[in-house]
Amino acid sequence: MRGRFSAALGCVLLAFDAFADGLDSFAHSVGAGDAHQMAIAGVFGHTVDRLKDPRSMQIVQASTKKNAASMVGCLEYRSKNSYGAYVPGFSVWKLEVTKQGKMNVVFKADNAASWNALCTGKGHRDGTDLMRQAFDKMREKL
Repeated sequence: MRGRFSAALGCVLLAFDAFADGLDSFAHSVGAGDAHQMAIAGVFGHTVDRLKDPRSMQIVQASTKKNAASMVGCLEYRSKNSYGAYVPGFSVWKLEVTKQGKMNVVFKADNAASWNALCTGKGHRDGTDLMRQAFDKMREKL
């Protein structure tokens, strides 16, 4: 499983490198391209690792949000379950810096409370097309 995450992370970052220069910047500490790529790669990699059939994943929507202390990646998708039926799913990945200066990563799959708290509302940046492009390149390697 971890091997798939590493491959997913690498492919996503490579695909996004070409687009990073054209993205607007957020805070000076982390550019929008870097934060956007990291959040998308985090939610994507963790989601792919937990699927029964990762090649079957269809990306519905992907977005990111960044503030001074955290980055959030949100992914809505469909994939095959054990019976071969396509079912909807959603994942949330959050990287936050605690008050003590430590980094904390949280990943939640199919958790409505996390989705509603972190993935709804204003301020999200769309990453759907970029994630689809990266996944299409990576699908053959799964």
